[in-house]
Amino acid sequence: MRVQPSRHPLILALCLALIPPALAVPGAARAAEITEVADAADGEDPFDLELELGWNRVLKQSKITRENLQGGGILDVTELRHKQVISEMQIRARAGLYKDLEINFMLPIVFADTQTWRSADLDGLPQQSTIFQQDGICPNGTIDTVNCTGAMFDFDPFVGSDNNSYRGGLGDFHVGLAWGILNDERDRYDPSWTIGFDWQAPTADKRSQSNVSHDSANPAAIGEKTNYFTFYTALSKNLGLVDPFVDFHYRLPSPQVPHAWHNCENPSNLADFDPDDDQVGTTCTNDPIGHEWVREGNNRGGYMPSHVGGMTFGAEFLPYVDPERYVRVAFQLSFTADYVSEGRVFNELSDALQKSLYGDEFLRLSGTLGVRVQASRYAKFHVLATYGHETEHFLTGESIGKDLDDTGLVELPGIDTDPTSDVSPNPEQNPNYDFRYDQPGRRFRVEETTLFGIMLTGEVNF
Repeated sequence: MRVQPSRHPLILALCLALIPPALAVPGAARAAEITEVADAADGEDPFDLELELGWNRVLKQSKITRENLQGGGILDVTELRHKQVISEMQIRARAGLYKDLEINFMLPIVFADTQTWRSADLDGLPQQSTIFQQDGICPNGTIDTVNCTGAMFDFDPFVGSDNNSYRGGLGDFHVGLAWGILNDERDRYDPSWTIGFDWQAPTADKRSQSNVSHDSANPAAIGEKTNYFTFYTALSKNLGLVDPFVDFHYRLPSPQVPHAWHNCENPSNLADFDPDDDQVGTTCTNDPIGHEWVREGNNRGGYMPSHVGGMTFGAEFLPYVDPERYVRVAFQLSFTADYVSEGRVFNELSDALQKSLYGDEFLRLSGTLGVRVQASRYAKFHVLATYGHETEHFLTGESIGKDLDDTGLVELPGIDTDPTSDVSPNPEQNPNYDFRYDQPGRRFRVEETTLFGIMLTGEVNF
């Protein structure tokens, strides 16, 4: 609530008495970093330009289990330990357009996005793992104990380059706008309120699941060929020695069809592919009219990235501020909660199975601790560490298809077709569905996911 000085002189005097003298100087109470905006044409400050160079490293570790029928019930059997390490540099620029209105740009350079899989029990024999199947279940659900046994994907339980995946390169270019609707530097009785928009353009080289690199010297591409539109709003209020803040954000994905990855680009990994007869069409290569799953149809089987929405709340604690020398030291403590929707995405098993996989929804929870230092009028430094957790969720779980003729059943290839000709795929079947790991009772699940990240940033202001 805004306090009117003319109506509440005693309250105003008490508030001013509680603020340290150094912080009571006009212009000293700058907003928390989350609501900072570069501006221009603002009195004696005609133009702001900020250049940032940052380095981020994220370590993600998790356990992968699989549903398995044992003793008349379904148990989650521990199969793999998964580790992912992402190291990237971010080059960012922020420029003022007008009072409290900025345009910003960011380009990430991913030095390494490395994934590693290993057996959860290195002392166990491969035959004890459900990944090394003995029952002969084929992707299309048939039983073939000759061709459909052994490892579900290339994997050595002890050593081997197939246990690793390497990606990297230039990431997607970002451009955005931020507007400081309110600014507590202009009016000390107002909070700082910022709204913003960020567009992540699909500029990086396309990620292909047909090209999974096991050579660290030759990493595969990382681009999702998806537009991501992020909308956010943030509030902060300087209260002297503490600057609390809150942020709400939402990321809207929009795959760039036909450039985004589609599993039909690698039909040999689809359930209706016949390795013994390449003349038999799949739901991708033999396209009935009104096909639901390929790009030329309704594209129900295409890349489907998750929606993400959440909030961040916390505070900057200010043990030292010297406004005359533009020095400010702030310790940040904040917490973030994000909801990640279900979707057909690149997850912990995508590079192993060489497909985008339909994963379940989950929550991502994290806490951040760090220090932000403004050393002079022209230089800032930030060091932040984040620890997080993702709730357990399924990594596989495609729908078997869609009932298009209202029979109450999803008809699979070979049903009601001419047996004298090549099998003509029925458009009701989802070609992404694999009976080995999408069927309930055989699905993969990720658990015990932890994340640890560190961010180092240097900033020069002009």
